[in-house]
Amino acid sequence: MTDSENQWTEYWSNEGAGGEVFVNRQGEKHPKLREYWQEALSGLPEGTRILDLACGAGSIYRDIASASSGYRLAAADLSEKATQQLKDQMPAVETIVCSADDVPEASGAFDMVVSQFGVEYAGHAGLQEAMRLVAASGQLRLLCHIEDGFIDDRNQRELAGLKLIRDTGFIDHAISVTSETASRNEASAKAAVEAFTSIEPEVAAFVAKNPHGFHSHLYQGFRTMFCNRQRYRTSDIVGWLEAMREEQAKAETRIGEIRGATLSKDDIDQLRARLEAENFRDISIREFTLPEYTQPVAWAIHATRP
Repeated sequence: MTDSENQWTEYWSNEGAGGEVFVNRQGEKHPKLREYWQEALSGLPEGTRILDLACGAGSIYRDIASASSGYRLAAADLSEKATQQLKDQMPAVETIVCSADDVPEASGAFDMVVSQFGVEYAGHAGLQEAMRLVAASGQLRLLCHIEDGFIDDRNQRELAGLKLIRDTGFIDHAISVTSETASRNEASAKAAVEAFTSIEPEVAAFVAKNPHGFHSHLYQGFRTMFCNRQRYRTSDIVGWLEAMREEQAKAETRIGEIRGATLSKDDIDQLRARLEAENFRDISIREFTLPEYTQPVAWAIHATRP
């Protein structure tokens, strides 16, 4: 298993255990996303074969009332953990563990291929594979990450926070000030405090301006424990900080992959050209927006094969 597969398997075991990767402020799937897929998947002929490519834990299919809706549902993802979560909730769904750019199905095997924040992780090859799998008279319908949109902007700021934590050595300084303060060695404690206070204001200012993300969780969590350190064992604070160091590396990898999957306007122009070359018709590519955000959330891509 590659590092990327391990990272996403762990994600679906923890943060993504609820099945959603983009939620509203209440931690639930945004109703406009639900409406989008309910409309897209309604009124299709009985027996329609649908593939959710790079399905994760099956966010799209959760918008269908039941797996016995008359459709033949299949879902493919690199993470066996994610597909198993979907299978546990919707046993009738056929699950396939594979990369989005190499699906072990015949060309034209599906009447509809869908994906939400998934297929673009496999790059141009994944998008080409999605096209290959669409049958004659079938549909391709995707929601893909958009460069400089709401999600990408948030991820850029979170990566900046992660970089600041790394560049300032915040975790090392926090461990040092925790350990040296507890040691009761006045000289070493003073040196550790001075070193920490030389970098802390920069991190605090960034957190104040960007209150969401790993950087904020780390900073606020450490501040709470250190200010109340008489209630904690020093080893527990240090252990938490070391665990955060591991989580930082994972977060940088995962968010970096999401950023790398975003589609620019040039990417979209190339995709449109490839769709036309593959003889798709009624091609619609637009920015998908949500009422509470000024920036678009995704590219909404829809095309049909004659």
